[in-house]
Order: sequence, then C-alpha cells, then structure tokens
Amino acid sequence: MLAAPRGKLAAHIQVEWNLSGSKYGGYLDCVPNSVENFERTAMTLPGFVRKGTLSRIFLQTGFSLAHAETLANAVIALKAAEESAL
Repeated sequence: MLAAPRGKLAAHIQVEWNLSGSKYGGYLDCVPNSVENFERTAMTLPGFVRKGTLSRIFLQTGFSLAHAETLANAVIALKAAEESAL
C-alpha cells in the first residue's frame, strides 16, 4: 500500500509480512517458498525498515523506478504462484 507522508513519517510503501502464516494472509500458506522469495526481495530494497509487524519501504532513500519494478515483479510472481496452487 502506498502511504503519503504523515507527520514525521515520510512517504512509503507498506509491505504485508508473514503472508503464509498471518490470519489475513494465511491463504498463501500453500506457497511458502514464494512468500519467502517475496519477503526476501522486499528486504533488499533501499529504504526497507521492519518494526514489529509493520514493514515499510521509504521512498526518499534512493528508491527508484527500477526498485519499484523489482517489487512489482515480486508481487506478480507471488500472485502467479498462488493461482497455480489453486
């Protein structure tokens, strides 16, 4: 989810985490390797910060169009894995 700046919190992309085990994303438990690949990709992007259950990629820290494409491709791959598991 793209989040606008709010107070001291800069613009960021909020990334869902633990998608194969949470009560909201548990339906992805059938593709845990794909979830792990998605999370690993997100963690490598500039601006990535994880605090508790919240994971964010801050956009002012060198995040570029190429990084956005990398994240989008990871989301697409996760969705494709989910669909093929059905």
